[in-house]
Amino acid sequence: MPITSLALHNISRASLLQDSEATWSCRHSEERSNRHIKDCERASQQLKFEIRALNNRERERVVKLASLHDMESTSRALDEEEREIESAFLGSIRDEPSSAYAGGPQGSDARPHKSNFSSPSSVANVGTYFDNNIVFS
Repeated sequence: MPITSLALHNISRASLLQDSEATWSCRHSEERSNRHIKDCERASQQLKFEIRALNNRERERVVKLASLHDMESTSRALDEEEREIESAFLGSIRDEPSSAYAGGPQGSDARPHKSNFSSPSSVANVGTYFDNNIVFS
């Protein structure tokens, strides 16, 4: 059976149509792939941004913790120093003769008279005393 020109035309047309569909399908797949790549790049950038933000927050948290640790250490050191000073002070009071106080009452109520504070010449007579665990000099 001879191939007619109409048959050749139809075969050629079908072949072109298949090629066109294949080309369109390839282009469509390529476009989808490109969109997917762009979406992945955007997601990657977003993740990088979030990681940087988390790292910054973690750095801030570490700095705050270090600061709190320093404050706690300083507070403990100050408390220890205060206890040592108080102990030394109380020890020195026990060791001093009662005449060290400028004429006031003796014992736990030992305080200089108010007149000792009003006269500059009597400042040398003012000893160290305490009132309700507050140290005055």
